[in-house]
Amino acid sequence: GNDGGGSIRIPAAVCGLVGLKSTRGRLVTQEAAKALPVNIISDGVLTRSVRDTANFFAEAEKYYRNRKLPAVGHVTGPGKQRRRIGLMVDSIAGDPTCPQPRAAVEATAKQLSDLGHHVEMARIDLPQRFVDDFLLYWAMLAFFVSKFGRALFPQGFDGQQLDPLSQGLARYYRQRFLKTPGMLRQLRQSQARYAEVFNQYDVVLTP
Repeated sequence: GNDGGGSIRIPAAVCGLVGLKSTRGRLVTQEAAKALPVNIISDGVLTRSVRDTANFFAEAEKYYRNRKLPAVGHVTGPGKQRRRIGLMVDSIAGDPTCPQPRAAVEATAKQLSDLGHHVEMARIDLPQRFVDDFLLYWAMLAFFVSKFGRALFPQGFDGQQLDPLSQGLARYYRQRFLKTPGMLRQLRQSQARYAEVFNQYDVVLTP
């Protein structure tokens, strides 16, 4: 699968699978993602176990290795290094997480801390308009698929078969497309803010 806004993590969370979104650029970037004005996509896998995910990353690294990132290697068990873990319990947009997933994340953070890792609350300061910008970007992608789907997917693409969410997002973008330049500028700035925070941690733990 690939993950831009949760497409690996969310299905895994509701289906009893393991879903890990890796750092962008760690794995081979598909051509479609390279063409995006703001690349939000990481390719990866949904697996039945952490062991399977670890094996996938080890094998993928043999095929392609991004020299700007530390190697993952073949993880077969607990490591000796203690990690810096950034904890984000609530949405970066300010929406609180409901009690059950909150308890699960906090319990995981405590377990990691008990194992000797450094866990601290992490925060990304984003402008209030971030959610609206991200929604417009998502809508833009849906619009491109609806408009140019035959070129992207030449084998039998039928725009009438798009799900209602994608059709609604495409309509949303058509009504607001004049905001595109400002939206892209803001998202690129937000991406830089993300990078500043993520560079402080080895892992970011969220619901």
